[in-house]
Amino acid sequence: MQVLWILFRLVFSIFITGSTEGLSFSDFIKTLENTNMHCDIKSDFVKFYFGKDCSKHVDYSEFPQLLKGLIAENAKSAFIACDTENTGYISTENFYTIILR
Repeated sequence: MQVLWILFRLVFSIFITGSTEGLSFSDFIKTLENTNMHCDIKSDFVKFYFGKDCSKHVDYSEFPQLLKGLIAENAKSAFIACDTENTGYISTENFYTIILR
């Protein structure tokens, strides 16, 4: 468990760029732009962590939960992108691709 928290601390330091207030929305978006992760910036997920006006900072104690939520949000976005006919279903191949991301 200790290793997991060290990993979270390392990833947190990658996301924040010199801020002492925690992770800002702009740093969050800048970091995501350098990954294959996607996030709808108007989603409830973003509003929950950064506030309606995106002015709130996420501190280290909230960061592990933010990462878990980001993974779920990314999977949701990928599912929606694959469900082109809005049926609520995707192919097995698309599901497999999403899971392996």
